[in-house]
Amino acid sequence: MRGEEGMNERLITNFSVPRTMLRYFILTLFFNTIIALLLSSGMILRFEESLIFSQCIGISICISVNIAIRLGAARKYLLTVITAAIVTGSVVGSISAAVILGNDVFFLRYDLLLSPIIFGCLFGIVITNFFVSQSRITESQAIVREKENKILSDKKRLLEIRLRLLQAQIEPHFLFNRLSSVLSLIHTDPDRAGSMLESLTDYLRASLTRTREESVTLGQELNTVRAYLNIFKVRLGSRLDFVIRVPDELANIPFPPMLLQPLIENAIVHGIEPAVEGGVIRIS
Repeated sequence: MRGEEGMNERLITNFSVPRTMLRYFILTLFFNTIIALLLSSGMILRFEESLIFSQCIGISICISVNIAIRLGAARKYLLTVITAAIVTGSVVGSISAAVILGNDVFFLRYDLLLSPIIFGCLFGIVITNFFVSQSRITESQAIVREKENKILSDKKRLLEIRLRLLQAQIEPHFLFNRLSSVLSLIHTDPDRAGSMLESLTDYLRASLTRTREESVTLGQELNTVRAYLNIFKVRLGSRLDFVIRVPDELANIPFPPMLLQPLIENAIVHGIEPAVEGGVIRIS
């Protein structure tokens, strides 16, 4: 029941949009003309009379249904309200057409006036059902798109959480190893220890900035990578060289965090470090 009421709420909202009302009004005029052609081809009325009757009845039904939906006075009984609006529009439209045609016979013989009212109700129910179905299809598609967007947003949030967890797993291990390297170099090579500590400070600063922000740019990620490579450069010396060549205009584009660092670590640990001659890492 709540789902039906919710659908009725969205139907009322959709019919309140001016562009939607204009589109339905234009379609109503088109359907009215088709009905007039069908009636005149069956020799029920002349085309002029058929056109006036169909337009008057169709427009009256369109206005009545729109008023009923826009008021939304009985949202639980919207179908009943729409049906009553169709009957009202058929009666008002038939009387209006008879007045426009100036034919008193319609008022003297109620059976003649009853025929267009019945036709109006039948066609009105069919056409209104078409409009309501189209509106509900549109609303259903909008709901599906909204849910899909929410799923994508949730997936993005989950991916961000996983990246932060990955970073939280990598950094402590990396920091402990680098601090051990600094401690071992303090007595044997104070200059290299100072350089590594300086590079480690730069890396921590860049990494801290990255973790505090929802998204990072390519420039920020490259700053982190540069500090990361400098740390290994101090430890490996001439066995490691790196070149970063990225145009300045690309520095501000969004970039996935933690994408380059695992690749670089893998290249160093499994490629350059075991090799006696070392190697070069190029980022361009």
